[in-house]
Amino acid sequence: MRIGSLALSPAIEKGIAYVRTVRAKVEPLCLRIWAVLNCNLVEGIILPERFLAVCMERGCVSAAAGERFLNRRRLTGFARYALEEDGYPTPDDLAAAASRAMKELGHRGSKVLLGVPREWVVIRTADMPSTVKENMGPVVTYEIDRLTPLTAADAMYDHVVGAERNERIAITLMAARKERLNPCLAALRERGLPPVKVSTPSVEMARLCGRLAGSRTFVSLHVDPYGYEGWSVEEDNLAGNFYGSFDSCGDEEDPQRRYEDVRAALAAAGAADGSRPAYLVAENGVGAGDVLPDIAHRQIGDSETMSLFGGSRKNVPFAPAAMLHEALSPGLKTFDLARSGAGEKKKGPRITSYVLAALLVMMLIPYVVVPLEIEKRKITAIEEQIRSRRKDVMEVERLKKEAEALQGELDQMEEFKKKRPMSLNILKGLTSLLPKTVWLTRTRITEETAEIEGYAASATGVLSILEQSDLFRKVEFASPTMKDARLNGERFVVRMELEGFKKQEAKTEGTVKKDEKGK
Repeated sequence: MRIGSLALSPAIEKGIAYVRTVRAKVEPLCLRIWAVLNCNLVEGIILPERFLAVCMERGCVSAAAGERFLNRRRLTGFARYALEEDGYPTPDDLAAAASRAMKELGHRGSKVLLGVPREWVVIRTADMPSTVKENMGPVVTYEIDRLTPLTAADAMYDHVVGAERNERIAITLMAARKERLNPCLAALRERGLPPVKVSTPSVEMARLCGRLAGSRTFVSLHVDPYGYEGWSVEEDNLAGNFYGSFDSCGDEEDPQRRYEDVRAALAAAGAADGSRPAYLVAENGVGAGDVLPDIAHRQIGDSETMSLFGGSRKNVPFAPAAMLHEALSPGLKTFDLARSGAGEKKKGPRITSYVLAALLVMMLIPYVVVPLEIEKRKITAIEEQIRSRRKDVMEVERLKKEAEALQGELDQMEEFKKKRPMSLNILKGLTSLLPKTVWLTRTRITEETAEIEGYAASATGVLSILEQSDLFRKVEFASPTMKDARLNGERFVVRMELEGFKKQEAKTEGTVKKDEKGK
């Protein structure tokens, strides 16, 4: 392993790897403690928190209502509202069905969750350096323009960040056209039912399958008479998505031939050979044996779904139930197309949490102060014994002098570390050299090298300016330049070695030595 031009010893590399391992184990625990301290102790615990999930499906609108009270989830009702035509509901049909479901299933003031068809959204996965987490907004906007046929201005979008591995993160993007979703949202608002969340239930169904099966790596599959959709999940992180329609999947009288595309999708996801468990949810008359006759799988039924809500009900629509479970389980990373470009939602007051945190700190103070006081008393007793023994005291004094000598050597080492070019001087040098038309987005400075990244009208012009300077040498492109049409410039990454700063440092050291000789 090398950082710049500095080679690390195997012991240091082992130490770094150990620190990363400990961080990966401790970070989830810290996040859970933080979530507990910041939880809302009113909604869902003291006062019931109610939701109504409404999903748009082919030929019907499915709905499920539930609540969380005393931190317990409960399914209060569900229904399917059939449409006259065999297509997706119109905005008026959706609003009418949601209003009817609110009267029949939900309670007044229930929060509405809207599930849109999978065919209406675009889902993409991008692998990026972990440094983009500090500036996620512009990165997501750029990736929407790059990976999807939509633009950020014309789309409703959201993202979920996966786990960090080898300084890389996987970002799952979801986007849909505003012109398609806005009529549905407007119709719901006219009925006084503004959705607090808009998403496709595909992700929630996959997570619910994993929760019910108790697995973190699996392939989920949801099948109904009109089509199928599924997810490949690795260690609770979304890895891949697939879906399709049965409109042209062969003869309806031959079920196995009808579901050939489903089995092919599962094989591509790694579930056909048994390397990953497959979980199947079959609804509306679809037989599990017809879908996967020769692939090992586990079917998720109503009894397993209701185990998370309590009670025993049959024919529960899985899509709204999955969205409902996600909403009633705070702290989960989920998609919400309604918050695209709006940042994080405002959270409620945390006065109760702050009071509990203060009480917790007050309870911990005795556990910290008392042991320290005991140790101080022990030290005092030891010092009295040292004074009573002259020889022992002299030995201690000798050890103190050795310790001071070692501290002096450490101070010299620390001073030696500081004798290197200051990053501020290097930045000043770059500022004086580069013209105003050059825009730097990242600067990385090591002991002997510097690497800059940014945009300019001509990347080769930047290279020539740096080569002519006496501050740098061995100036070269670290990666190919790319033309950015939006900024009307070229994106470049230039690596170079420091030269002028070393000479300045040598002159400074020479002056110091002359002064010492003069003295």
